[in-house]
Amino acid sequence: MKSEEEKKKILLNRYTSEMEIIKLRIEEIKTAKQKIRYLQPIVEYKALQFRKIIEQILLSSLIANAEIYQQYYNRLGTEWNARYICRDLKRINPRFFPVAVIDDRENHSIIDMEDSLTSDELIEMYEKMGKLLHAQNPFGSLPDYKQLSEYIDNGCKEIIKLLRVHKTMLYGEKDFLFVIMSAKTGGRVAINWFSQCED
Repeated sequence: MKSEEEKKKILLNRYTSEMEIIKLRIEEIKTAKQKIRYLQPIVEYKALQFRKIIEQILLSSLIANAEIYQQYYNRLGTEWNARYICRDLKRINPRFFPVAVIDDRENHSIIDMEDSLTSDELIEMYEKMGKLLHAQNPFGSLPDYKQLSEYIDNGCKEIIKLLRVHKTMLYGEKDFLFVIMSAKTGGRVAINWFSQCED
């Protein structure tokens, strides 16, 4: 039987791995033009990566809240509609969504940023990308691929802003994960498990 510290280490490693994959997908979006010659497949490729990033952000909270979500895993682990995943996660832990923070550890505080991406905005982006991942009706109007490409690029900027330095509240709202997406040493994801002090 694993100790609490061993369980924490496994969860931290899994969450770190998911965040590293998100970073790789963002890099794929940034460099798609260099790999693909035509605008339509570039945008479709970017849309696929973008949707997968959004799914990973949502499903990563399963890792961060593994114990409470374990009983729901069979259902959530096979759900691929981001709106339903988000709805179910909110029912279990209303504060599951990552929160962008300002790292002020010198003054022993981590301050929530007011204007970061919300789960509702993320779902809206996700649903907009869905239309790009299916063949277009030849009798319908074509999407504005240039505009959609810019939309994805701007969405990535918002996701980077959300995740750059963030916290994820664990079930029970006492503990949280503190995550730096690009640590000063090596540029890798750095993550810590914190417990809030009680006054």
